[in-house]
Amino acid sequence: MSRTTTPPDSGTSRHEAAVMQTLGWADEAAADHDYTGALEWLAVIEATGSPLSQEHLGKRATWALVQRDR
Repeated sequence: MSRTTTPPDSGTSRHEAAVMQTLGWADEAAADHDYTGALEWLAVIEATGSPLSQEHLGKRATWALVQRDR
Protein backbone atom coordinates (compact mmCIF):
# COMPACT_ATOMS: atom_id res chain seq x y z
CA MET A 1 0.00 0.00 0.00
CA SER A 2 1.45 3.38 -0.94
CA ARG A 3 1.52 6.24 1.45
CA THR A 4 0.11 9.47 0.06
CA THR A 5 1.37 12.78 1.31
CA THR A 6 -0.59 15.96 0.95
CA PRO A 7 0.73 19.48 1.08
CA PRO A 8 0.27 21.30 4.36
CA ASP A 9 -3.16 22.90 4.68
CA SER A 10 -2.45 25.75 7.04
CA GLY A 11 -0.23 28.76 6.60
CA THR A 12 1.57 27.79 9.80
CA SER A 13 2.43 24.35 8.45
CA ARG A 14 3.70 25.85 5.20
CA HIS A 15 5.73 28.37 7.15
CA GLU A 16 7.25 25.64 9.32
CA ALA A 17 8.09 23.62 6.22
CA ALA A 18 9.73 26.67 4.66
CA VAL A 19 11.76 27.28 7.82
CA MET A 20 12.92 23.66 7.87
CA GLN A 21 13.94 23.86 4.21
CA THR A 22 15.83 27.09 4.83
CA LEU A 23 17.65 25.55 7.79
CA GLY A 24 18.65 22.73 5.47
CA TRP A 25 20.06 25.22 2.98
CA ALA A 26 22.01 26.90 5.79
CA ASP A 27 23.47 23.56 6.87
CA GLU A 28 24.32 22.66 3.26
CA ALA A 29 26.06 26.00 2.72
CA ALA A 30 28.12 25.49 5.89
CA ALA A 31 29.01 21.94 4.81
CA ASP A 32 30.37 23.50 1.60
CA HIS A 33 32.38 25.99 3.72
CA ASP A 34 30.13 28.84 2.55
CA TYR A 35 29.68 30.38 5.98
CA THR A 36 28.54 33.71 4.57
CA GLY A 37 25.73 31.93 2.74
CA ALA A 38 24.88 29.86 5.79
CA LEU A 39 24.59 32.97 7.93
CA GLU A 40 22.47 34.66 5.28
CA TRP A 41 20.03 31.73 5.28
CA LEU A 42 19.70 32.02 9.07
CA ALA A 43 19.06 35.76 8.68
CA VAL A 44 16.22 34.95 6.28
CA ILE A 45 14.58 32.82 8.95
CA GLU A 46 14.96 35.50 11.59
CA ALA A 47 13.56 38.12 9.18
CA THR A 48 10.30 36.16 9.15
CA GLY A 49 10.10 36.46 12.92
CA SER A 50 10.88 32.79 13.50
CA PRO A 51 13.30 32.08 16.33
CA LEU A 52 16.33 29.90 15.73
CA SER A 53 16.67 26.72 17.73
CA GLN A 54 19.43 26.47 20.33
CA GLU A 55 21.24 24.19 17.89
CA HIS A 56 21.21 26.79 15.13
CA LEU A 57 22.07 29.63 17.51
CA GLY A 58 25.21 27.66 18.36
CA LYS A 59 25.91 26.96 14.70
CA ARG A 60 25.48 30.65 13.89
CA ALA A 61 28.06 31.60 16.52
CA THR A 62 30.49 29.00 15.20
CA TRP A 63 29.96 29.94 11.56
CA ALA A 64 30.42 33.64 12.36
CA LEU A 65 33.74 32.90 14.10
CA VAL A 66 34.97 30.73 11.25
CA GLN A 67 33.93 33.32 8.69
CA ARG A 68 35.66 36.10 10.64
CA ASP A 69 38.89 34.11 10.90
CA ARG A 70 39.09 33.47 7.16
